[in-house]
Amino acid sequence: MKIQVILGRPLSGKTQRIIDELNSVSGKSVLLSLENPKDLMIQRGLNEKIMIIDSDDITQEEMETCCNQNAIEVIGIDYIEIMPLHLDLQALLNSLKETSVKRILITSVLTRNDQMTDHLKRRIGLLQPEYTRI
Repeated sequence: MKIQVILGRPLSGKTQRIIDELNSVSGKSVLLSLENPKDLMIQRGLNEKIMIIDSDDITQEEMETCCNQNAIEVIGIDYIEIMPLHLDLQALLNSLKETSVKRILITSVLTRNDQMTDHLKRRIGLLQPEYTRI
């Protein structure tokens, strides 16, 4: 499973980048969007065929069930700093290893010094993602 983190300063286009990436997927995708509600993401150009979860009370089990029942290929998380702490990224990835999920896209904000936040470093842990700076 490929993990890609899209890094950028505030208002640098991270959300638009994840929208564009998800729109280009031919299979099914889901976006966990905690900063912007579903209607705004669609106004910003997210294809309506993409499932959007804009609730911060989603459980690990519900996320896994959503991916399994809908044959999700790509998961988008916009953005990791506000992803609920009860969602363990490592545990989620482990539970999805034998599923149709092939890729996870995560947006994250850079600090004023163009560094990754400590929160990102803790949440990503040992996952060894690919980083893209915008």
